[in-house]
Amino acid sequence: MVFAFVAPPAGIALGHVALWQIKKHNQPGRQLALIGTVLSYVMTVLLIVALVVWLLMSRDEPTPAAAPTSTTAPSAAPPTTTTSTAPTGPLAWGTPEQILTEEQDDVAVGLDGSVYLADQDRGVIRYDPASGTRETLPFRSGVHSVAVDQSGNVYGCGGDVWKLTKGSSTPEKLPFTSLESCKDVSVDAAGNVYAASIFGAHQVFKLDAASGSATVLPLTGSQEPTAIEADAEGNLYVVNTPPSLIGSSTLRLDAATGEQTTVDIPKGSIKGIATDSSGNLYRAANPWQLYMRDAATGAVKLILDDPRNSASRFDCKGMATDSQGNLYCVGLNGLWKVPRK
Repeated sequence: MVFAFVAPPAGIALGHVALWQIKKHNQPGRQLALIGTVLSYVMTVLLIVALVVWLLMSRDEPTPAAAPTSTTAPSAAPPTTTTSTAPTGPLAWGTPEQILTEEQDDVAVGLDGSVYLADQDRGVIRYDPASGTRETLPFRSGVHSVAVDQSGNVYGCGGDVWKLTKGSSTPEKLPFTSLESCKDVSVDAAGNVYAASIFGAHQVFKLDAASGSATVLPLTGSQEPTAIEADAEGNLYVVNTPPSLIGSSTLRLDAATGEQTTVDIPKGSIKGIATDSSGNLYRAANPWQLYMRDAATGAVKLILDDPRNSASRFDCKGMATDSQGNLYCVGLNGLWKVPRK
């Protein structure tokens, strides 16, 4: 009877087995077995009803985005910093366009338009949107996160943090001496490199570009920094994830004052964060909903809502922006571009 409440489908099977054995061997307990079987059926029906209600409620009232069309010619720029002039005009985005179909973990975009992808099997892949060609860079496998600075140097995060200087064929290990295992990496306009640790004290480190030394940033109340993003001015955004992995908040560490605040933007997935050259913050509330927080007004706007039952299968585990305000997302279903109108 216990299985009727713990695992109703198993209770059904066990109940029928018990009834068969009782009848075959003329044993006592038929009434108890019958009650357990009936309760198992009732609980199974209730679970199915609850699942259907949850699926219906999860759709809320969004208008599904149209199915994307494939493209091989995205324009791009860096995910964390850029010196390009910010685009003008109203902030609006079009339908997501699928560029690549293979699963990726993170994305960064260089000033030359190159798209860099973190691939745990192949390390870091450079994708040229103009020609559609791909190049596997000489990083080892197991890369969780990727970043690129304004000089075209590429950073890969997976256990340690590695830097591939532009024009070099051999990455160098950066001196994050106390970093136990890197989860995410970011770089600001000054060349300072940031790394988040997923083990130990769950800390965020900053490798100073001038001194070459790494320090722990003074974050308070951070449970697990699963993603980080440095903007053009050196302000750092941290996705603060609780042990339940549900409802990650966003912290901001001011570059000038060191003040820590919680950003007023919907809680969301454990990754999916980016900034643009204007300081606007982008956040994936879940794999199919994207929000933008306007740097000038603080207003938060839902810029994309693509429900789970949409045919496009868009998701945004990792995110980057370019100098034109276009968004790039990666996840289970490859690389996507969300064009700025």
